[in-house]
Amino acid sequence: MIQTDGLIAAVRDGEQDTGAGTRLLLLAWVSLLVILVAAPEVYDLALRLPDDGRVAEIVFLAALAGFIALLAVGVVRRWRWTFWLILVAFLFGVLRCRWPCCSSQGC
Repeated sequence: MIQTDGLIAAVRDGEQDTGAGTRLLLLAWVSLLVILVAAPEVYDLALRLPDDGRVAEIVFLAALAGFIALLAVGVVRRWRWTFWLILVAFLFGVLRCRWPCCSSQGC
């Protein structure tokens, strides 16, 4: 038999797992670092940098790392605005992927 009393009490008391959000943000940062090391041309194409733009790539990665660290602190401290910021970012990502599909199919 499954006991859910502890789970219900934890949710009611606001003791959700913040580790999952922190691990997700850590995975995002590690992924950005792996892309920079394994395929730096991805940053060149995305940022439209000249051939010698390695310093700009590192500065961009540092800025993203700072932003991800701010979001991780917000998740751990349960700042509500970080939830809405992450939600809006994901929604804009969905919209960005939707428009090229529509333009190629003539929607």
